[in-house]
Amino acid sequence: MAYAVSASSAFHMYNDFFKQKKQSETFGRRPIIFKNATDTKVVHISTFDAIIHSFKNLENGWNGDKAKAIPTSVIENALMMLPDVPKDGLKIFPTGRESIQFEYDNGDKSLEIGIYEDRFEIALFDDIELIGGGTHEFTELEEIKKQLSKLNES
Repeated sequence: MAYAVSASSAFHMYNDFFKQKKQSETFGRRPIIFKNATDTKVVHISTFDAIIHSFKNLENGWNGDKAKAIPTSVIENALMMLPDVPKDGLKIFPTGRESIQFEYDNGDKSLEIGIYEDRFEIALFDDIELIGGGTHEFTELEEIKKQLSKLNES
């Protein structure tokens, strides 16, 4: 199965993954076709990588409102963080704050990791109340594991 990644289809490709719940159920590698003016190449990458790469094609106003494009540095930060997070239950979203969000939800609690150009922010919620988190530098990735363990506590 190949997905052509283009400015017009990138967000729809992401939505298709999300609607079909393939983000958390599909761990295999998928061929993604990248095209530019001079050549076309097929690269095999994971579904999660493909979702993050697809955000490169979101232009200003991608959400139908005033959301700005996701900066390349944010995409690179998300790709750098991806190997350090569990894939089971992971959902990945672009946001209207020029960031990418990793999210986990176990039914009782949820964990949001907002990835920005210069930092990442963690928010742990119990129902709707903020119960943990903070702002961190990219050298503090161990904070994600600490908050994930709190997410899974009873």
